[in-house]
Formats: sequence, C-alpha cells, structure tokens
Amino acid sequence: CIFYTAAECQAKAETLGLALGSASFDFVGTYAEKGCYFYPPGGSSTSSGAAFFSPGPISEMESTIDVDSGRARLDCNTKLVGSNDCFYYSIYSCREAAAERNYTIGSPSISFVGDYDPKGCYYYPSASSSFGFQAYFGTGGTVEQMEEQVTRRGTQRLDCNTPDAPWDDCTFYDEASCRRAAEFFGLSIGGGGYPFSGSTYIAKGCYFYPASSSDTSFANRAYFGLEGSPAQVQAQGPFLGGARRLNCRLLEPSSNEEENVPMSSATSGRAQ
Repeated sequence: CIFYTAAECQAKAETLGLALGSASFDFVGTYAEKGCYFYPPGGSSTSSGAAFFSPGPISEMESTIDVDSGRARLDCNTKLVGSNDCFYYSIYSCREAAAERNYTIGSPSISFVGDYDPKGCYYYPSASSSFGFQAYFGTGGTVEQMEEQVTRRGTQRLDCNTPDAPWDDCTFYDEASCRRAAEFFGLSIGGGGYPFSGSTYIAKGCYFYPASSSDTSFANRAYFGLEGSPAQVQAQGPFLGGARRLNCRLLEPSSNEEENVPMSSATSGRAQ
C-alpha cells in the first residue's frame, strides 16, 4: 500500500486532485521527509494541497509521519477529509467522467485545464451557450471549492449525478457525415471559390445555401465550418448570406419546398 516510486505517488496524487509540488518546491526532490507524502488541503502551509516524493531507504518511505509536521503519508488508503466519491477531484477523473457522458473536453481555443473559476470539474449544460456541452477543470481549488454546487456564468458541477450530454441525433457533427448528407440531397460539395470545410467560416458545422440564395454562386452548395462548439454546430440559423443548417430535418414533410433543396433520386431514409 506504500508508494515507492515517483510515478506511483503522482498517480495517487492526481486521483485525489492534489497538486504535484508547489510554487516553491518541486514534486520530486531531496527532502527531509522520504517517500510519498502531502500537505492536506486547507492547511496553513504554503504547500497546502500539494504532494511530494523524496527517494530514500524503504524503512523511511514506510515510516509514520509526525502529525505535528503538517504533512501526512500518501498511500493507497489515503482519502482527503471531506472528499466524496460523487465528485471528481483530479484532472484525470474529470476528463474520464466528461468523456463517459459525451461532453466535449475543453474546446479548440480554450484548454480543458486552467486556473479557472469554478474550481474542480464543471461543465456548461446549455446548448444556447457558445461553451455548450463542454467540460473543464479549474486547478488550485480546495476540496470545499471542488465540491460546491456552481452556477456561475452558466456552469454546473460535473459529478456522479450529471446526465449525459443531450446531443442532437439529427445534427451532422463532422465533415464526413456532412458530406454524405450533402450528396444525399444533391448539393454540391463546396465551391464558388471556397473549399468544402474551413475554420474561418462564420457558420459552424454543416450548412448549405438554398436555391433561392441571392448570390447564385453559392446556391445549392454545402459547406462545413470547423472548430465550432456543439451549440454552434446545432444552431439552426439562418446564417449570413441566407445559409441554412443542413441536418436530417430536411427530410420532414414540406421542408424541401421551404428550403428549396434539390433532392436526389432518393426520397426516403436518413443520411448519417
């Protein structure tokens, strides 16, 4: 149950959401205390909430640490005071929980991990937000901060009770499915001087310009805007220039007339 290597010590520290070292001391060093140990969160030490590893004789790495030192042995049985199995205190556990629930891990422009407020594991539940269905981990928080229920700026705590992300099964989230849908509806793949996909497009996800578009060079052409959040990819439009969302709802009754979409010879089924 004792950790004799820095790698084992690090894995346990990350599981508990402890920092690896502090601003003044590296995680691994030649310290008076040997083996794997930590300073409990909420203490008066500047190393509060941080774990350390110092190589030494096995007997010293297994020794009991004096409670008056402010430190504590970090071993396989260590559980932070006030911790709860329903919360995710580490970057690793938060990432795993978010992935299991189909939330996006950060975004193309914002890192999953950072010195954010809220602290700990949280997510944006609303599709109306540009961060919709994205999860993040705020570092540097105490156990209490990582357990508090948050609502700041539209966020919610991601814990064991968090439901799966409500993805829309009718939306095409990647280039391949968008391309297949465009071909199914008889639309041209990009063109008019622009490639099918691009990260600088204002509209994100899969969209098209109907036959009634004022600019005939884009009429009946489909495109895919890269680097969009789930909320942006699901947004129904209309978009700049009269572009419309391309999704499976175009198969619904009367949608062809409303959208002026040229249908291929196939009139039933769903492009996936």
